[in-house]
Amino acid sequence: MCATITNLAGNENGASTSKGSNLKGSAHSTILDAALFPPPPPQPNEGQPLWTDEVWASPLDVRRRIFCNRSLSMKSITAVGFDLDYTLASYKPATFETLAHDATVDKLVRYFGYPNSLYDLTFDWRYMSRGLVIDKKRGNILKIDRHKYCKLAYHGFKELSRDERMETYNTSNERQEYEEPTFGHVDTLFSLAESHLFMQLVEMQDALPKSTLPAGKTYADIYRDVRGAVDLCHRDGSIKREVARNPSKYIYTDPGLVPVLEMLRNAGKKVFLATNSLWDYSSVVMNWLIDGKVGPEERDDRWLEYFDVVITGSGKPRFFTERKDLFEVHPQTGMLWNTEGGSPMVPIGIEDLPSPEIASSAPENIGLHSSAPPKARGGAPSSFSSSSSLDLPATSTDTDSENIERARVFQGGSYLDLHKMLGVKSGSQVLYVGDHVYSDLLRGKKGANWRTMLVIPELESELDTLTACGTNMEELEVLRQQRDALEDQIQRLEWRLRDGGGGEKVRRSRGGDSEEMAIEMKEMEEEVIDADEECEEGAAQVEEAGRATAMSATQLKKSSNGNGYESTISSVSSFDDSSMSSDDDDFTTEATILNLLSNLREQRDALRTRHRSLLQAHHEAFHPVWGQLFKTGYQRSLYAHQVERFACLYTSHVSNMMFYSPLKSYRGRVDSMSHEDKES
Repeated sequence: MCATITNLAGNENGASTSKGSNLKGSAHSTILDAALFPPPPPQPNEGQPLWTDEVWASPLDVRRRIFCNRSLSMKSITAVGFDLDYTLASYKPATFETLAHDATVDKLVRYFGYPNSLYDLTFDWRYMSRGLVIDKKRGNILKIDRHKYCKLAYHGFKELSRDERMETYNTSNERQEYEEPTFGHVDTLFSLAESHLFMQLVEMQDALPKSTLPAGKTYADIYRDVRGAVDLCHRDGSIKREVARNPSKYIYTDPGLVPVLEMLRNAGKKVFLATNSLWDYSSVVMNWLIDGKVGPEERDDRWLEYFDVVITGSGKPRFFTERKDLFEVHPQTGMLWNTEGGSPMVPIGIEDLPSPEIASSAPENIGLHSSAPPKARGGAPSSFSSSSSLDLPATSTDTDSENIERARVFQGGSYLDLHKMLGVKSGSQVLYVGDHVYSDLLRGKKGANWRTMLVIPELESELDTLTACGTNMEELEVLRQQRDALEDQIQRLEWRLRDGGGGEKVRRSRGGDSEEMAIEMKEMEEEVIDADEECEEGAAQVEEAGRATAMSATQLKKSSNGNGYESTISSVSSFDDSSMSSDDDDFTTEATILNLLSNLREQRDALRTRHRSLLQAHHEAFHPVWGQLFKTGYQRSLYAHQVERFACLYTSHVSNMMFYSPLKSYRGRVDSMSHEDKES
């Protein structure tokens, strides 16, 4: 059975109750007591050796695996690139996301006119989940499946009833696409704090007439203010300055990172970093990750030895769709200069622009696996000064620094510039590893034809829970099959009452009650139609006692007495056409059939309750509010659908690459449709 779910009133790791999370309808009373975002893998050892070690671990721990959606041969990859935040750098959500939440609250109070009472709000980093959709207009947060069907919805911290959810999202004449500008997506780990804060503010706004938020604010206004405050936090450096002061508080160490980078370069791959973070912050984080260096006195640019090219301030996803000016960064000072030696040329019109290939001002084929790059130019460039808000790294003091090949650092540009630097002829020669489905994967795949790997830190805990809850899925499958068999028999009997079988005998027995009978038949039909959807969504609340008294899958299979589901199904199956057309008037009377139907419906309802209860408990084992990350009921969640579409590979941590050959051929699963399933 699944691991238990623990109720927490608050602890030092970030989960706490507050005015913001104890509002009416709060779902914070049940919080998953588990490491939703485990740290990177530990130092390689005999149990988990590197791929290059003499000892080879087989089979590999499932948590260390790289999963394949689309076949990919690493032999055809000439360059491997990485994002920085939540890819190379794994943040500690209990501290980092709380920092982001508190900084955003501070901006809302100081610059957006929100009341000081916001300072009383406390962020619970475990409450939110990736893959959710925000309805800006209505103040709701939704979980939808791959068919764009909404199966779970919250207004603030209050769950919408099935009727409210169906009426709002699933019965419209037009298909909801859940896209901007009406909807927002919780598609990055950076979004967890702001989406949680949005839910808290929705609760405060609904506390009318006692709401203390600025007058006249709509939910969409509140969402826009939150996004504006988050952007302001990034622009003024309030978050990155705190991280720079104490990176160990906010960023996990990763002992596998250097082995991965060294392995790729030793295999002849060019390695690049392409991040939206600017040079100052990128240097802070990489100094900590590679060498554990903190502070301007310790930091240097030695970490550049592990890369061929570094692109900071890339501006993804526009990096794949727009041509921006490319500047080179002087690592010791953070100063910039234009690669063409002067100010950017401003074209008169779009027709004056040369072709993208000619327009690129990037140097060609630079890096470790090409001719040696030019030696460092004397002094700092003078064209532009850095806008750095952090202390810059000290100038390298290595006595042989001129002989050490290090990546050249750039800011801006486009993927065409990067291709020129890497010497690649096609985007399919590039594998990019990132954490953002949209800006890293989708745009990289569509705009530049890159191959992609998605880093999903939550995947590790998801795999642990799947292992613990494996028997649940077996029981759910048995229950589902038996429910389907019961409903088939119920519908068969209902059909006989209405149109078939006993024919004239049944119709004659109705007499003057035909109108009442028709109404009852209609109600039966509606009940059966609703049964499947209700069962699969698993969102309705169920009595706790139902879980303790229901039979397990094994008991269901072995059940042979008169009250067992299988015996009921068996007895109903024997109720065939010949018996319906018998001359036994008692057997073919309407009362007899209705009595049997009533018995079957009771069995079906008990089965449905057990199924719904178990499905809900199964999802709560992953997350007590939002359930399994990759599933919505039985269907793939929207997030899982995106992962499957846009990620050639996916894994929980970058460091898992150290357990695989840099020349490995990854094989995708054999696709199958329902009619190819042996059990369908």
